[in-house]
This record gives sequence, C-alpha cells and structure tokens, in this order.
Amino acid sequence: NFHDRAGYLHAVSLYLESERVVTDGYTLCECSSKRLAPVSGGEGIDPGARIYGPVAVSEGTYLARGAVVVGPAVLDSGARVGEDSVIVESVLWNGCKVGAGCEVRGSVIARDAVISDGSIVAEQTVSAGQKTAILRPVARRTAPMGKREIAGGHPGGNMGAPPARVPLSQKQLACILGCGGLVVALLWSYWPVLQDLAKEWQRSDEYSAGLLVPFLAVYVLWTRRRDLVSLPVRPMLFWGVGIFVLCQAMRLFGLFWMYGSAERVSIIVSVIALVLLLFGWRALRRVATVLVFLCLMLPWPHRVQAQISLPLQGWATDSAVFCLELAGYDVLRDGNVIGIGQTNVAVAEACNGLRMVTAFLVISALVVLLVQRTWWEKLIILLSSLPIALFCNTLRLAITAVAFTIIEGDNVEKLFHDFGGYAMMPLALALVVGEFWLLGRLISPQAEVKPAVIVRRRTQHAVDS
Repeated sequence: NFHDRAGYLHAVSLYLESERVVTDGYTLCECSSKRLAPVSGGEGIDPGARIYGPVAVSEGTYLARGAVVVGPAVLDSGARVGEDSVIVESVLWNGCKVGAGCEVRGSVIARDAVISDGSIVAEQTVSAGQKTAILRPVARRTAPMGKREIAGGHPGGNMGAPPARVPLSQKQLACILGCGGLVVALLWSYWPVLQDLAKEWQRSDEYSAGLLVPFLAVYVLWTRRRDLVSLPVRPMLFWGVGIFVLCQAMRLFGLFWMYGSAERVSIIVSVIALVLLLFGWRALRRVATVLVFLCLMLPWPHRVQAQISLPLQGWATDSAVFCLELAGYDVLRDGNVIGIGQTNVAVAEACNGLRMVTAFLVISALVVLLVQRTWWEKLIILLSSLPIALFCNTLRLAITAVAFTIIEGDNVEKLFHDFGGYAMMPLALALVVGEFWLLGRLISPQAEVKPAVIVRRRTQHAVDS
C-alpha cells in the first residue's frame, strides 16, 4: 500500500528484493559494487549502455548507447531511453519514451509518456500528454557516458570530476553589481527607519522577536535557492518603478504626518518593487510568502495595540481565574487582581499575552514556510497559533499564581515569572507538532508497505497492453 510517489518508489524497491520479479517476466540486473555491467543487446539494450542494479528490465525495453540506469528501478515493456540519458531510482512504465541527454531521478514516468530531449525530471510524476513545464532544459552532453574518462581508469570509479565552474560574463557581473548597489542604496535610504526599528525591538518585549525575522527570511530563501535560480529573469520596469514611486510617497506621508507605521511598511513595499524591477512577476510570486513573513518584524500601530491590550488583559485574567477554579482553588477577583488565600497576584498589561502571540506567530510562520504540507494544513497551523499562544499564556498565569502562594522573595518571584514565559515556548511547539501529527493521520493513515501491491499494478499494465 502507498499514498504518494515516495511510498510508491519505496514499494518498488521492496518488490525488487522479492523472488516474484523473475516470475512476473522481468530480467533482474543485480547490483554490482565493482563496475557498471553492460547488458547484452538481446533485449534492445545497446552494449554501450550501463545498468547498476537492482533494475528490473522487461522484454522490449530499449536503452541507447551511453544511457545509464541506476537502481532500484523498473523498465517496463516498450520503455525507451535515449542516448546519454541517466535514469536514477525511477519507474518507466510500458511505452514511455525518454529523449536523449535527459536525467530522470526519483520519478515515475507513466505509460506512453514522453520526455523531450535534454530535460531534467526530478521527483516528479509524468503522465501521458502532460505538458513539459515541469522539465528543466539542460545542455546536451558532448560525449557518450560510456566513452568519458572515469576516475581510477575503470567503470567502477567515480564518474569523473565535476566540471569546472564557468566564469561569469561581463553582463552577468554587471547585473550582480547593479543588484548589490540597489540593495546598498535601499539600506542607506532606510537606515534611520531601521535604527528606530532596532530600538523598538530592544525596548519592547512584545516585538523583540521581530529582530530575528529578517535573518529567518534569508534562511528560508537559502533553502529555496535551487528553485529560485532556475526561474527566468524578466524585469518589469514599468511596474517596478511605479510601485517604488508609490511606496516613497507613502514614506513621505508617514514622515511629514508623523505616521511611523507608514514609513516602516514602505520598507516591505520597496523590497517588493525591487523584486519586480530586477526579476519579474514569477520571482515575486515565488517569494511572496517570504515577503509577507517580513511584515512580522514590524511593530503594530499604537492605535491597534491600545485597542487590543485591555481586552487581552481582561481575557488573561478571566481565563486564569477559570483554570484556578477548575483546579479546585478558591479565587477572588478584583479587576485584574487575582486573590488566592492571603496572596494577591496582579495581572499587569505586560502579561496580557501579546508578547507570546507575536513571538509564537513568528515561529508558526517559519514552520509553515519550511515544511512540505498542503496549503490548507499550513493555514490551519497559522490560524491555530493565536489560540495556542493564548492557552499557553493562561497556563503560565495560573501556574505563576499558584507558585506565588508558595515561594517568597521578590527576586525569586521575578525569576520564576520570567522562566515561566520561556518554558511555554517548548509547550507551544509541542502542540504544533501534535497538530502536524494529527493532520497526517487524518489525511494519510499509516499502513505497512507490501510488495504485493506492485505485483497487482504489474498485472494491470499487462492487461492494458
């Protein structure tokens, strides 16, 4: 049983280890640790092709000269692999055609599917008639794989040293220097605003997590560097300049009318304008989520913060009283002061939970950007960050109120109060991990992978042919 492409390929590898491969009509090419063994041409396999098993080869399979197949892999009846193509840990069903100079890695090529010449298919499922937008063109090789110089003088060595890095052309170098100059100019222009942001991060506990947001955004972009490099560069001069002019007008409005939030938001808009100006719409769509993530580094407008601080403070007090009464304590409430026995605990404005909400929202957004899940799962994680943060803050207040009835001393109480806030972050992360586990169980229940399923799939293809 399997639920996705990775599970399917894992089931294929288990099937190749069973004894039913030969009885199903395949020729099993066993793994050899010494060399890439050429296969006889009786089944349409050129003597210059190489197979490194385990690879199940069916009758009618064609491998051209210089083709290399690395297992575990399956080449079904009628599958054709062109010259100098490389097939790694993939399944090619009957009638599919892989052109010359292609690379197919960790993929499933369906029946009668066609891969055009000089393309890369990495961890994809290609069906018949599917457009080749997922394929990334690569330069054709100039010599067959079988005739290349191989390290150590024999086929068992490493497949040659990597090619030397191509030096940058003058146009590419000028483009890189121009982009760097624009970034430096943007930082210089916004330096006073960035200094005010840094002071706000240091002064306010509610927004101290914003200091980490730019560095985390750079890390997310670094993890996506392979996809970003492959994007076509199509600068949008009109839209880029137009949006940049509008954001500078927004900045001037905030500067003259004393709206600091407008100046800070214009930083993000300026970055959007630069991405459009230098790289185009496709690049902007790819990094849009990261740009939205950058908004978390900005403090909320004072008017918004003032509107939500008092309701959050009242909610924190109510929820803490409820938890204490649920635990069996006799609690008296006087405004935002909680009385337990002879001890009074004041829920200050700083304990309203806003600090935990902003910090945990940054963590949840980072997790959503890094994990490979469906969009609705990510949306659930983001929406749940608010109730999780408020729940953790309520639990912290209740535990702190009980602890203050036991411990004495201002220094000890302050230490316990601060430690309680830090201790809630691991709990919040554990709740997020639990959400991912629950969502995974709901949409993809675990089941033992059995090679027998592959046998049934094999029978189905035989009937179709």
